[in-house]
Amino acid sequence: MNVKIIMLIIIIVSLNQNLFSQPNTYFNGSAEYYYLAGLNDGRLKNLPYRMFNLNGVYQTQSFELNTKAAIEYTPVKDSRYLSNSTPQDFILDLREFYLTWYFNFGEFRIGKQIHSWGCVDENSPVDVLNPYDYYYIFLQGTDRKTGVYSSMLELYFNNTKLSAIYSPFHNTNRLPIDDYDFPIKLPVVPEEYRIFAIQENPQEFGLSVEQSFSKGELKVFHFQGYDRIFNFSGINGFYFDSTMASTPDIDIVYGFRKTTMLGYGGVLLLGNLTLKGDYALFVTKDMNSSIQRENPDEIFGEIYTYLGNEFPLREKAEYSQMTLQIEYEKPTVRFIGQYFTYDTLSYSFSDDFPPIDTLGVPPDISEDVATEPSQLFTPGLGTPLAVLTKKAIMLNLEKTYLDNQLKVKLFSLFDIYNPSDSTYSENWYFNNNSIWGSLIGFSVEYNISQNLNILAGVTEIKGDKKHPDRKNYRFNEMEDFAHYRFELKYSF
Repeated sequence: MNVKIIMLIIIIVSLNQNLFSQPNTYFNGSAEYYYLAGLNDGRLKNLPYRMFNLNGVYQTQSFELNTKAAIEYTPVKDSRYLSNSTPQDFILDLREFYLTWYFNFGEFRIGKQIHSWGCVDENSPVDVLNPYDYYYIFLQGTDRKTGVYSSMLELYFNNTKLSAIYSPFHNTNRLPIDDYDFPIKLPVVPEEYRIFAIQENPQEFGLSVEQSFSKGELKVFHFQGYDRIFNFSGINGFYFDSTMASTPDIDIVYGFRKTTMLGYGGVLLLGNLTLKGDYALFVTKDMNSSIQRENPDEIFGEIYTYLGNEFPLREKAEYSQMTLQIEYEKPTVRFIGQYFTYDTLSYSFSDDFPPIDTLGVPPDISEDVATEPSQLFTPGLGTPLAVLTKKAIMLNLEKTYLDNQLKVKLFSLFDIYNPSDSTYSENWYFNNNSIWGSLIGFSVEYNISQNLNILAGVTEIKGDKKHPDRKNYRFNEMEDFAHYRFELKYSF
């Protein structure tokens, strides 16, 4: 928290030192009404949305102060506080607040920022600098990210740009835990006390090099930090005393892996046709070589005090993600097609780690990892698409009418990954169920006036009950999230 305060002090002091001359102030924003209901039952989806957005810029020749704030609204149907003790429907979210210093060959930023890496649209595996807010995961651009307290230095040399980013904090995704209305469920939801604290300074570093050409650009990215989502880290067994004669009290430990990312991206311009691509290699390691601690159990912690068994997982893995994009654009038509793939290249854990089903671990976890802990492995960085599938095709078509006053969108996502199962063909081309799951949406947006527009849309989600994962298959879980929506937005 001290570093955050220091960053804000730097900004305030800069303002008070008359560094700004002939300042200009700009404001813009929007107010929005959003309605989302189930396609099957018409029931309101009780999910938050940003009802009011305000962006401000305070600018002079050399300095610029940027702010972005939002008021998040969670629609409620009644005033019964059985599951939520607070009557507050609105949350003030300071999404960005940073100071920029411009100089002859670059710029320097400090404060709460939302960064963007990568060449492809929306689904870049190298775009890892900011966590994701999963409540907004189906939105586009920076709307689905959360800001991080960080500093950034950018240097320009002709057609080359060098960027360095540093954050002194570990930043995690915002995950809807046990939210009935949210379509994506976590396989395991640990209590806060089960998460093992990071033992070293959880700082994050990022470097990038961009080279522009007449027909496109090439980019290289490097990032080092801790995962945005927790991982299974090991098990402790506590007993009454050193005789270890009693049934142990099992302490399931979770943590955050340390991950290094090396990524590449490129853009090729061919008239109305544009080719883009991003590739990222991730090397991740659980740094908890020891998970020794006092028994954190609030009920049995004072009774089961002797740590008889310690089994850190010592998980290591390498995985890759890639997104390729083809884009075709004319004045009134835009088409984007993407191909995404994700693969776990290697995985290992401690040779001393015993079969979990022999340790008396609760069934909600032992059933999944009794023989192979890799069943719980989830990529901690990269595009959120990796949560849904290992291979997908995305198709998006946008057409405007009436001098861009009317916009029609068709968007789709198809899961083409064929899991390795003896009862199914390994080649999806020859499998009748080559597309296991799909998400197809259609929307119409109309500008009523210069500042007021209205949108209506519908999204259909289909899974397959014959999928080897059965009810745990992501698209089967999301079928109930098929919905129609209505938006009314006023911009100023």
